[in-house]
Amino acid sequence: TFARCQDLLRQPPVQAESRVQLRELLDVAAGGVVFTTLQKFLPDTRGEAHPVLSARRNIVVIADEAHRSQYDFIDGFARHLRDALPNASFIGFTGTPIERADASTRAVFGDTISIYDIERAVTDCATVPIYYESRLAKLALKDSERPRIDAGFEEVTEGEEAERKEQLRSRWAQLEAVVGAESRVQSIARDLVAHFEQRREVFPEGKAMLVCMSRRIAVEMYQAITALRPGWASDDDAQGEIKVVMTGAASDPLDWQSHIRNKPRREDLAERFRD
Repeated sequence: TFARCQDLLRQPPVQAESRVQLRELLDVAAGGVVFTTLQKFLPDTRGEAHPVLSARRNIVVIADEAHRSQYDFIDGFARHLRDALPNASFIGFTGTPIERADASTRAVFGDTISIYDIERAVTDCATVPIYYESRLAKLALKDSERPRIDAGFEEVTEGEEAERKEQLRSRWAQLEAVVGAESRVQSIARDLVAHFEQRREVFPEGKAMLVCMSRRIAVEMYQAITALRPGWASDDDAQGEIKVVMTGAASDPLDWQSHIRNKPRREDLAERFRD
C-alpha cells in the first residue's frame, strides 16, 4: 500500500532487512519511511539498554497490530523501541484493543483517534457484509490423540515477549492438540464439504477460505477434505479447487512439502483466489 503511494509520500518506503540496516536507515537528519518488525529493536547484549538510534522529535512510529507486544516497558520490545527513539510519537492500529491490569492499548497509545468499523467498511464498499452462522464443533480428545507441539508455535506467537511466550506455550500446545484432533478434523471436513456444495448451488462462483490454528491442522484438514473430494486436489498451482497457503522450511515434515511455496507462488495463488 505504501509502495503505491510514493507520490504522496515524496519518497520511496524502505524495508529494513536487518538490525544493522535498520540502524543505518534511522541515522538520518530528516525524512525516511521505514518498515521493520519489532524484533529488530534488540540491544546488542541481553539485559543492556538499546542504544539511541535517533533523537529526532519528528518521528512517528505507526504500530500495526498494536494490541500485541507493546506493553513490556521494563526489558521488553516496548522498552527497547522507546530507548531507540526516545522523542518519537506513537500511533497504534488494532482491531482488538485490550484493557487488562498489565496491558492497556489506550494507556500506551492514548485515546482513540478514529474508528473504522465494519458498517462503514461495507458502506464504502471496502468489504462485503459479514453474516455469522454458528457451527460449533465440540472439542474432545482421545487418549491416542494426546497433545502434540506443532513446530509452528514460533509463528503463531511472533512478536510476543519471551516470558509471555513461555506462558502461552503449554496452553497453546494443549489447545492445538484438542482443536486438531483427528476425529474433530474429519467431522469439520465433512461439514465443510457439505456446506460448500450447498452454497455453490446458489452461488456457482462462490469461494471459501478456511483459517486453521496451525500449519499441521491446515495440512491435515486439506488431506481430510481431498479424501472426500479427490477431484479437488492438484499439484499444479493453476489447477485444483483447494490449496494450502503457508510458509515453511526444508526441515518441515515430508507431507507438508508440497504445500510450502515461495513468496511469488503464494502471491500467484492469492491472485487466483481473488480472480
